Amino acid sequence: RKPDKIEVIQYDIKDPARAGEFLERFWSVTNTPIYNSQDELVCILHETKNISDTLKTKAQLQESRAKEQVALAQAEQQRLRMERLFDQAPAACAMLEGPTFIYRVINTSYQQLFPGREMLNLPLFEALPELRHQPVYDIIHEVYRTGETFEGKEVLIPVARYAGQPAEDIYWNFIYQAHLGAEGNINGILIFALDVTDFVTARQQVESSAASLHTMNLGLEELIKRRTNELAQAQAELEVGEEDVRGVATVLDFSVDDDEETPGDEHDDLRPAPLRHRHRGRRPGRHHRGSGRRVRAGGEEEPGQRDLLL
Repeated sequence: RKPDKIEVIQYDIKDPARAGEFLERFWSVTNTPIYNSQDELVCILHETKNISDTLKTKAQLQESRAKEQVALAQAEQQRLRMERLFDQAPAACAMLEGPTFIYRVINTSYQQLFPGREMLNLPLFEALPELRHQPVYDIIHEVYRTGETFEGKEVLIPVARYAGQPAEDIYWNFIYQAHLGAEGNINGILIFALDVTDFVTARQQVESSAASLHTMNLGLEELIKRRTNELAQAQAELEVGEEDVRGVATVLDFSVDDDEETPGDEHDDLRPAPLRHRHRGRRPGRHHRGSGRRVRAGGEEEPGQRDLLL
């Protein structure tokens, strides 16, 4: 007496456009008995309903939901992986949100740069007010406005590591990069920063030592050059002195006569003993200033030979 219903039954039908082919169809069937006034079964009402499109839509929806669940799971895994990488990165990293640059995410390395300061969920220039009057104030606003990434190398940015303490001179390598939302609009700033103060200080010391060494080398080179010139001058003067001494010796050597005394030389005995000795022991063949002649070893004169001795 109650209707009998078959929720889904597949019954394919012939494709009118392609002979011998069938179209997939799903039906919902309901059989309802019909009774007369005497409560006798008169007939059965057989009702069918094509639910192929409904089933197809449900299947597509289920498939879409399944894919969505997979995508969500993958996104969550990716988010966790990115958070781990973000937190374990050797550089200090922070994510700032909105035009006031509110700290939404900071990693361990970033917090370690400012161990005594509250930062999370505070605007950048409220958490670090000493930055307000430094060049980074204009730089980060320009990045947020234009979307162009800024990279700074060995930039001196004085900042206090602890609240209430004076700022320290710290050199930074840092990057300001615009963060884009789902629609592609800029909704924040990513910060990657590295404290390179020790490296810069060490390099400056090396450069200072190199400059001092260079100056010292220049001084030594100048000193060596000056000493070399002085030595060359002294050597030249010494050579001139030696030439003068040799000239005097030659004059003295040739100012004496032959073994016999020169007539009219009444002062021969007044010469120094070494000169008298050389005069007495002259070898044959020397020049004689008094005669201006060249004499052979046998005492004979070479005619026509006169020499200038000085």
